[in-house]
Amino acid sequence: MKTTGQFYPYRSRRRYKGGGINSDATWRVKAEAIGKCRNPESEYLIANEWICGCIGQFLRLPIPPCSLLRKKTSGTVMFASQSFEGDTTPDDLEPELLYNSDALLCAGIVVFDIFVANCDRYKGNIKVDNPATPSVIRLIDHERALFYKDAKEGIKRLKSRADRLGIADGMDSAFEWHCFVELIDSAENLSHWVRRVEDIPDWFLHSVCEEVKRLAITETEFQEVVAFLKARRDKLGQLILDNRTRFPKVKQWPLIL
Repeated sequence: MKTTGQFYPYRSRRRYKGGGINSDATWRVKAEAIGKCRNPESEYLIANEWICGCIGQFLRLPIPPCSLLRKKTSGTVMFASQSFEGDTTPDDLEPELLYNSDALLCAGIVVFDIFVANCDRYKGNIKVDNPATPSVIRLIDHERALFYKDAKEGIKRLKSRADRLGIADGMDSAFEWHCFVELIDSAENLSHWVRRVEDIPDWFLHSVCEEVKRLAITETEFQEVVAFLKARRDKLGQLILDNRTRFPKVKQWPLIL
């Protein structure tokens, strides 16, 4: 899996004048972030982006560093993702070329999207430095995972995806599409990432969801999303096995994934 070259640009720097150890090698750095606000078209944007971003980083997927920003009132809250654009804007990927370059990473993206029920993974929200020979990859845009987008429908959406892959808006898992699913040809790579997800501790899932409680979701929604993620983590391998026909290129499956 590609782990090198995942650097982010900064705009400028100037000497830090606060004193202390290593002050001569300490800088005030200006970088850029992309901020997104909750809006009527995406009521759960803050919660979905924050929870998914934190989980993806825990799994060491190439998701940009993120934070929650605001001024004085809750109405100014934004989800902010560090910009990866330097002098040029990264290109959208070509799924087959990235899969040929890094099959393990692509399996990780699939397992992650299944875990968080992300129904919006297409080549436009995976950015690469060079589509022909990708070496730097960024995963962005998770606002339609978990609770999805419609106000007061978040819990209903979680419950509707409990026994589905949840990676698209089709009628059921058989109709769901994802830019990498039909390229996956190794159950071993899927298993590698299922093990990683299984290692996510309860305290972490509880904490990242609690961080947006009352800010972006209600107490009841908080309880429901924690329960959803814990249950999904524990049955993720079996969920994939139950939907193995969605992975036509995988020829050999283990009894337990």
